[in-house]
Amino acid sequence: MPNCDFYAAPGDFELILQFLFEELQCRVFEAYSRFDRDLREFSCLDELVESTETKLGDCSNSRLSCYLALWPVEASDQVRIRRIELNPTAGLGTHRYSVEGWGLIFLQLGGLGKMEVHPSNTNHNSEKRARKWAETYEDLLGQPSAWNWDVVTRTSAKLNRRIRSLAAAKIGSRPVLPAAKEALDAGARPM
Repeated sequence: MPNCDFYAAPGDFELILQFLFEELQCRVFEAYSRFDRDLREFSCLDELVESTETKLGDCSNSRLSCYLALWPVEASDQVRIRRIELNPTAGLGTHRYSVEGWGLIFLQLGGLGKMEVHPSNTNHNSEKRARKWAETYEDLLGQPSAWNWDVVTRTSAKLNRRIRSLAAAKIGSRPVLPAAKEALDAGARPM
């Protein structure tokens, strides 16, 4: 399964990210850079935690606390960093960067807001979906055949199994990790 929707909170994220850095052969990037800044790559948990503008798992001003792109390096070298030009009159900046590739695995971390737990998820393209959209995005992403989809799927599945193994409860099909369960038990509501 290419995705895993789950509930997690501060204390849970560190367990997931430690596993990511120690067990998966991935390079880890922010999915999008901050405005007018270079895209950051993280080599360890401490580096990621120290670099975030907000505390990991703090969703008091946003539904996501962190958005990462994982590059399983054994799957392909067809990854690129693209500069996105922005409209300067919008007041956000002049540009930002994104990391792009057919087989990237995305990890969106939610967390705690004001009396709510925002969902987190993992996701990636399947080979079938990449082939379906290949003609549309060929200039941007190259050919899906340049990716070893077994490596992408295996890496994603390993991450998803780890997340599910940490669950203390479930809401529907979504695993609820221990710190998120504590917040829900204390009255926070799932979003």
